[in-house]
Amino acid sequence: SMAPSDADMEQRFPLKTVMFLGRTVPVLGQNEFGPCALLSVVNALLLQNALELSPDLGSVSLADVVALVGDQILERNSKAAGGDGEAALNTRRAVEEAIALLPTLAGGLDVNVRFAGDSLFEFTGCLGIFDLFDLALVHGWRADPSDPADGGAAHAALGAKSYNEVIARVVEGRAGNDDAEAAAMDDFLSRSATQLTYFGLVELHGRLKERQLAALYRNFHFSTIFKYEGHIYVLVTDVGYQHEASIVWEKLDGVDGDTEFVDGEFRVARPKSTLAPSTRQTDGADADADYLVALQLQQESDES
Repeated sequence: SMAPSDADMEQRFPLKTVMFLGRTVPVLGQNEFGPCALLSVVNALLLQNALELSPDLGSVSLADVVALVGDQILERNSKAAGGDGEAALNTRRAVEEAIALLPTLAGGLDVNVRFAGDSLFEFTGCLGIFDLFDLALVHGWRADPSDPADGGAAHAALGAKSYNEVIARVVEGRAGNDDAEAAAMDDFLSRSATQLTYFGLVELHGRLKERQLAALYRNFHFSTIFKYEGHIYVLVTDVGYQHEASIVWEKLDGVDGDTEFVDGEFRVARPKSTLAPSTRQTDGADADADYLVALQLQQESDES
């Protein structure tokens, strides 16, 4: 993505004060300019108490955000970057590259998911920022090896391929080559249009530790997520909920959009504004029930 102009650097993000584990924290909301990959990082840092912003500011400019994050990168990695060994040199390089790329993270980030694992992406310099902050970047767009819908054909066909490779193969397959693998991938993409599957969701619940903050990539969008009492929650940054103090997190427990909101104490909260009607498909309920059973088993195996 292109580096933003000076005018873009002046765009502002609204601050919203939320409760988090007993303290008040300002978090950044989206603005009308569309997705911003930096928000997921900045909000994780604010929630971790690593960054401080005065809630009285009301909003902050993109230039401020870039400067704050740049300072944090330098501070966090100053030890590792000191000295003249190879590791220090690599750290300095990564730090320089991340700081140079910060402005481009202001837009949506072109990320190429790899289907072989929930933390696998094709590496680009822009993704280095997540490493520099020890913030796990994860996705839940995974095919189930024992999927009853296709007998695991999509899982086998996807293998270690990336999203871009899969798209190219599917396009070829649609052009009339008799390609069973391409058909299995095509079918998987249409069945997982929300870029999240139940298999991926259960896997994410197993991967994240209790009270871990991470960044979730889904539908070309980055969100800050948090695992609390066995459930994963997504920080709500939509413009529509900016003035609803009690709408803080959305529970990540379904793949098709009909979710539950909670407040800063993780208690169910009802939004006053309904942004979008539920897009739950009729077959969602069965899948939800299956998923909850799988999650139960996952939690039991964690405890044993």
